[in-house]
Amino acid sequence: MKIIVNRETLSYETIEAFKDRFRRVPDSIRPEDIPNYRTVSFGPVLDQELVSSLDENAVIVDIGEQPKFDPDFQRCYIRQPFIDNDKLIANWVVENKTKEEVNEYYNARIEAFIDSKAQSLLYTNQDRMVSYIGDADPQTDREARFMRDWRSNAWAVAKSEIKKVFELMDSSPITKPMSADMIIAKFPEFTIPDNY
Repeated sequence: MKIIVNRETLSYETIEAFKDRFRRVPDSIRPEDIPNYRTVSFGPVLDQELVSSLDENAVIVDIGEQPKFDPDFQRCYIRQPFIDNDKLIANWVVENKTKEEVNEYYNARIEAFIDSKAQSLLYTNQDRMVSYIGDADPQTDREARFMRDWRSNAWAVAKSEIKKVFELMDSSPITKPMSADMIIAKFPEFTIPDNY
């Protein structure tokens, strides 16, 4: 992947973002009516020639392909370019997310899964389903009580597993933490017993 870096400000943008900026001219405006507008060809012209013709401080830096990373537990971004020994440095950075971010990921996935179980029984979500405890209809009351109890058991499992992940994060870098799906697979079966 190539990025365009301004050698003075060290700001950057991707080649595609740069090209998109110059393609966005409304149909109702004639390019020749725009002050300082330059017609830019993105065909066979070399990238370096293209950039140099538009900004004398611009330089193209090849930072290679984006590295593989796990978006649930890591973030990947282009490091702010900097100068080191008169050399312009720009590269990819992959870093682990914080415990708070990982916890948000787990919570969102688990809440969505529990909601899907309520929806499988035609309730809007888990909270709405639990609100029917004590309903005059015995079947509705039974389903609501089951959801309340099953949800509590599921979260007990989830909290125990998430705690293990956080202990690993404290002791050493995690190469492949437990996914939300792996935790959800440990939940009790969502089947309402006849005698509930």
